[in-house]
Amino acid sequence: MNTNRRKRLLFVGGAVVSIGAAAALLAGATFGFFSSAGVASGSNTFTAGNVVVGLDPGGTQVTCAIGPMSPGDTQASSGDVVCKYQVKYTGNVGAYMALDLAITGSGGTPVTPYGGSAPSAAQGLYDGTANGLQLTISDGTTTYLSGTQYNNQAGTATTLTPTSGAASVSDLLVTASPIATNATTDITVDYSLPTTAGNAYNLATSSIVLTIHAVQADNNALPVGCAAGAVCATGMNWS
Repeated sequence: MNTNRRKRLLFVGGAVVSIGAAAALLAGATFGFFSSAGVASGSNTFTAGNVVVGLDPGGTQVTCAIGPMSPGDTQASSGDVVCKYQVKYTGNVGAYMALDLAITGSGGTPVTPYGGSAPSAAQGLYDGTANGLQLTISDGTTTYLSGTQYNNQAGTATTLTPTSGAASVSDLLVTASPIATNATTDITVDYSLPTTAGNAYNLATSSIVLTIHAVQADNNALPVGCAAGAVCATGMNWS
């Protein structure tokens, strides 16, 4: 690997019931009413459910450091560590879960190639183009980012384009069905740096942060059209 190119990835009772006993006693023309009231249960308790999601085993952050990378490197061929995170839902009510993705980057110091002129520095190792870092973020069933693209809420492939090295997308739906207590999801980040990545990427870096969040599914229907892997934000109450 070329030591001039490196990258770092960083990678979250009952209601009181009155029992009425009413009796009418007829005695001549006089009416008497006898009544009583009781409580149907001795104690009434209301307990809220909870929605809790995090890494499994415990902890709040996993760091995956990759580099230095050279053009042509891939996760599969470079022998670098596999960035894999197991997320566990431990709440006790059904929930919907979503993934947020944030990228920040630094352009590094490009060098003059042999026989050419010095290129302008890329925004970061990930710059949203076909020449920069390519990412595949998936749980084996659903893909959230493919190369540089994600699906918006309409289901249209959309490029995640950074500004000054920073880009983000939120509320990528994990599953269109409510998840149950103790359900786990394995999210993997695969990566490659194309052979077309030239000297503009010299010493460039990018940091990728994944955030998982969940919200109750009861009384919180998904908006029509929301699909696993795509943005589900408009019309959805995530908090």
